[in-house]
Amino acid sequence: MNYAYFSVFNTFLDFSWGQMSQVNVNFLGFMKDFVYLVPIRLYIISIVVLIGIFVNSIIYFKFLDRKNEKILYGSEKLNLLDWKNKKSKRFFKVIVLIVIFVFVNLGALGTAAYLSDFPRLAWWQVEKQIADLGVWGHFYSQLYSKVGDENEVAQKNGDDSKDIVVEDLRTDLEKTKEVLAKMEKLANKKSQKYSLPVLEKKPNVLVVQLESLPLWILENDPTPMPYLKSLMDNNITVEKFHPNSCQTINAEFSSLCSFWPNSEEPISYSHKENQYSCLPSILNEEYEYETFLFHSDYKEFWDRDILSPKWGFDNLYFVPYYKLKQDDISVFSNAVDVLAEREDPFFAYLISFTTHGPHNDSMYAYNKGMNGLELGSYEGVLDEKIGSIEITEEETRDYLGFTLATDRALEIMMEKMKDNGMLEDTIILLYNDHKYYGFGGDDLEAWELTHESPFVMILPDKVRAEIQQVASHVDVAPTILNLIEQDDYEAREHFVGQSLFEPDFANQAFNKCLGEVYYINEDINVRGNAKAELYQVFDKNKKMTEIEGQAWLNLVQELVETSDKTIYADGLLGKE
Repeated sequence: MNYAYFSVFNTFLDFSWGQMSQVNVNFLGFMKDFVYLVPIRLYIISIVVLIGIFVNSIIYFKFLDRKNEKILYGSEKLNLLDWKNKKSKRFFKVIVLIVIFVFVNLGALGTAAYLSDFPRLAWWQVEKQIADLGVWGHFYSQLYSKVGDENEVAQKNGDDSKDIVVEDLRTDLEKTKEVLAKMEKLANKKSQKYSLPVLEKKPNVLVVQLESLPLWILENDPTPMPYLKSLMDNNITVEKFHPNSCQTINAEFSSLCSFWPNSEEPISYSHKENQYSCLPSILNEEYEYETFLFHSDYKEFWDRDILSPKWGFDNLYFVPYYKLKQDDISVFSNAVDVLAEREDPFFAYLISFTTHGPHNDSMYAYNKGMNGLELGSYEGVLDEKIGSIEITEEETRDYLGFTLATDRALEIMMEKMKDNGMLEDTIILLYNDHKYYGFGGDDLEAWELTHESPFVMILPDKVRAEIQQVASHVDVAPTILNLIEQDDYEAREHFVGQSLFEPDFANQAFNKCLGEVYYINEDINVRGNAKAELYQVFDKNKKMTEIEGQAWLNLVQELVETSDKTIYADGLLGKE
């Protein structure tokens, strides 16, 4: 259970309060694809144990006599649990069981409370915390955390009016931006200046969010994605682009709304009732853009049927318009057909699927049978620096086989847009949603390979440049607005990201992933555990003093707290 939950399913589902209520048939159907990731021997062991328990129970209740029963228990006191012992009163037995149950659970909850208040030092790494707690420890920690949060809210707010909450909300948002400013000042780095490209009319905008495609795929020589690499080499990019979370829906949220999800769960689990002022709605309301969202999955998955309209999407293309898990080649091509018919400027968001896990023979067969798509394991050379801790070379090659199809999809999409004359008036952004699960390492080089992602922006005038050093999803919406508004661009007060063309660009990135947190700029890397409130700083240049290191740790922890409070307080409405 520990292995299955923490190594596989916790990537998509955290058994905490509020999240389990979001589980639906579509989600469970998606989860079953990952059953194969649990080794078969664990299933066998589990079955053997369950059969053993069942057989032992039958033997005890049906076949053993009292003499053998005494040999088994060796104590008359334990016979209190024997429901056949007529000398013991049933009421007394029930009381004993209740007392045992209460004390066991109080002990477990007390342990969780103690570890929550006094976490182990190694728990800045979420993997260490998980290894120590296990499934049941995690459950009791969630229970204690839930009770503690409710008590804290009650003590803070009491019977206060809603107006007080709104005032606190604005304070949290302001504090978040103040912390970001302090980080930029402490880093003391000048951003690279690049002139804003001039666009004579309102452009169309197409964003392609790639699935599980980290930068190390493109750095492999030869790369399995030569077309995407050529786009990055010949257009606008940044040196190090980072996601802001580890889940697809959170990538959409951060890119469109220029804010981070909360530290512990997907945006759809806790904040689908929030009010938002995001890029699609801004473009629709202020500039009369028609907005589109394309994805070959159920719109109910991640509650996109609720969130997408709130973020400003008018036209949703999901299942059954597409087949479930329809391949990127046909979906990308169809999206171009739909958009080519529009006269008004459009903002379109295209979410890929083909490279989504699992990556195995069954998914090869699925793509061949359902999509008519022939896929196979990547047979090229693997770069030596691509070291894997959790997956084998065979699994890596299987995974890379799927990337070949997505690369071809991008090439066909661009060719079709060129044939339709769409490249002359369309801004195109391509970037990855999150790290590839299962790939990684502890040393800095392996960590960077795991988290750095491809990013490319293609303009009608074919500008070629590397314009900044470090950026992330939250910078996408401000950059697009800056290109559309040109000299009239106004930074939105509820956006934490910056336009890549701003002269004072911060060159920093912040990521929240199911309790795991990291902050990075050109010189430092701070990683930690939001639940345990423990962090560690890594100085790339080995020049940082202890005081400076502690200052960074304090700022990252403050940024986690203030940004979490902001989104929990429904604070992303923007100007009234």
